[in-house]
Amino acid sequence: MRQAAQKERQIAFLKAHEKELVDFIKKYSSQEETVEFDWETVEAGKGMAFTKPTLIVKFNISDSSEKKYNDQGYVLRVDTDINKLNKIDALMVLNDPIYSNIQGEDQ
Repeated sequence: MRQAAQKERQIAFLKAHEKELVDFIKKYSSQEETVEFDWETVEAGKGMAFTKPTLIVKFNISDSSEKKYNDQGYVLRVDTDINKLNKIDALMVLNDPIYSNIQGEDQ
């Protein structure tokens, strides 16, 4: 039961920050699109070596003027302290084509 309660808490945290998540995604894709999160896919993912765990959630885009963004089955990584869940430290879409746009901006 503890695991179920923890997941509910994580989902509630992400839902409370849904506008921030959507704004981040739209920054790299298309402003006209619809972003829909699959809240049942929320889980604490293991970070890379020597990093803290993060939350991940799957989402999909539809109605984008950029057809390449539609129906790709994206994953959003949310860097946060998974025990405190008090703020979002960083966001990253983990798969293309949005990931390519994020990487292109960093260069």
